[in-house]
Amino acid sequence: ARAGIHYLLNINPEINNSQIYVFGRSLGGAVAIDLLTSIYVDNIRGFIIENSFTSLPDIAQDLVKRTPLKRIPNFLITNRYNSLGKLAHSKKRCVNILFISGEADELIPPQMMQKLFDACNSEQHRYKHLALIANGGHNNSWLCDGYFEQFDNFLNKSASQIVEESFGILNA
Repeated sequence: ARAGIHYLLNINPEINNSQIYVFGRSLGGAVAIDLLTSIYVDNIRGFIIENSFTSLPDIAQDLVKRTPLKRIPNFLITNRYNSLGKLAHSKKRCVNILFISGEADELIPPQMMQKLFDACNSEQHRYKHLALIANGGHNNSWLCDGYFEQFDNFLNKSASQIVEESFGILNA
C-alpha cells in the first residue's frame, strides 16, 4: 500500500494529489488504517474501511471460539494489524473516514467496526461516518441497498470540503 501511494504521489504526474482516497475491505481495511500512521497520510483525502477487524489477535480469538480449540496463543500471531490501537493513537490526522459495516457479516463481527469507528477521534478528523448496511455480509455488502449511496454521500461531503477550503471557509 505504501509503495502504491508513493507511486501516486511521486512517480505519476497525472495524478491529482489532493484527490487520493484509500479503500480497504477486511484485511485490506487494516492495511489502509496502517497508512493513517504513515508519512503519506497528509496526502490522502480520505479512507473507506469496510468490514474490517480491530486486530488479528481479536479476530483469531473470535473465529477460534467457534471451534473446540477455543483459544490461540498470542505468540503464534506475529502480524498483529492492530487497527484499533492505530486509530486510537493517531495524532494530527485530518482526513475523512467512512466505515462501512455489513450487519450480517458472518466473518467479522459488526461490533468490531463499531469499535474502530468509536476509536477514531472525531476531533482529529474532518468527517467520519459509520454506515450500517442491512443484510450486508462479509463479501456482499456492495450488493445491498444503500451501499453506493454511502459512497456518494462520503465523496460529496469530501468534495464540498475541498471547495470550502479553497475559499478559506473552513478553519481546518
